[in-house]
Amino acid sequence: MKKISIYVRNHNSGPSCYYRVYQYFKNNDAKEYDVLCHDLMSDFMFKINMSIRSGMLRYIAMGVLYLSMVFRMLLFILNDFIRKPDVIIVSRTTIPRRTPLFIRPLLRRLYRNSKVIWDFDDNIIYAKEISVFEKNLLLEYSDNIIVTNEFLKNTLPDEHKSKVILLPTTDGDFSGINIKKSIQFRKKQLKSEVDIVWSGTSSNLDNVERIIPAIERFAKQSLVKVNLYVVCNMPFKYKTQCNNLNIISLKWSRKKAVKCISRCHVGIMPLLDNEFTRGKGGFKLIQYMAAGVPVVASPVGFNLEIVKDEFGMLSSDEDFCYSLKTILDDHDKWADMAVASYKEYVNRYSYEDHLGVIKKIL
Repeated sequence: MKKISIYVRNHNSGPSCYYRVYQYFKNNDAKEYDVLCHDLMSDFMFKINMSIRSGMLRYIAMGVLYLSMVFRMLLFILNDFIRKPDVIIVSRTTIPRRTPLFIRPLLRRLYRNSKVIWDFDDNIIYAKEISVFEKNLLLEYSDNIIVTNEFLKNTLPDEHKSKVILLPTTDGDFSGINIKKSIQFRKKQLKSEVDIVWSGTSSNLDNVERIIPAIERFAKQSLVKVNLYVVCNMPFKYKTQCNNLNIISLKWSRKKAVKCISRCHVGIMPLLDNEFTRGKGGFKLIQYMAAGVPVVASPVGFNLEIVKDEFGMLSSDEDFCYSLKTILDDHDKWADMAVASYKEYVNRYSYEDHLGVIKKIL
């Protein structure tokens, strides 16, 4: 049985860790492998990292977290020297930003004796999330580099691009939804209320806040109640009271996200246009599509490739109101877009197809 070691931040709560890597090994879908997942952050430390976002306490927490990660990384490397994995998968980076000097020769020895797969889904090089040393080490020793899109591929040196495999992030937790019944139920719901959803991490809440005025305008013009569900690891508190839009903040969990997205009519993904966001992999959109949900997204990066007229609209912040009206005012049109959204997911982003690609790489 092939031994696989996965190095991730935290496979339980880290979106990139779970959806990019761990979900393919969590059940009998990959029972032919002996998998050991190395969490560089404990569940507790990951929650601390996500909850303390500013102030002096943030600096203290980051220092403690860094030391904890270095200690855990050392133990994991020593364990793998004994275990001798056939394949090592590195999600984004092992220790972010700075690689301690005494860890460097150990990493080099570890990578030298295994097949190495490096996976990342954000512009971590531009953000300086990965140290120059580790970036060069992974470029040297990686047999395959998995990224979500061409933009991220082009952040790598030309001599290493032949290793790159493009694989957008998908979500296998939506498998089993009866899409036909779901669309019929949601179409009936449109007569009494409209449910819009955004799902993501707290670092992106500014994007939601920015388009609330446009959604409020849509709610004011709507003949039915309009709800915006914000599913996030941190509470969403909009500073200005909305008179027409009902904002519901839900604490994120994978099950809660699946349940909420599956009952909604439109999924949104607003983004600012900059060097970092152009590397985004459009995961929110793919999640929405997995549930047969039409989408509205900013025309940024990979969103331009994902969104098609049959099931969604690319929209500036100011035009979100118009885009929502266009999709939702005609209920038959909405149902057709919902069907097309799910078909696009099946054809291009399905969990089963992605699992096949991962197994082929291994």
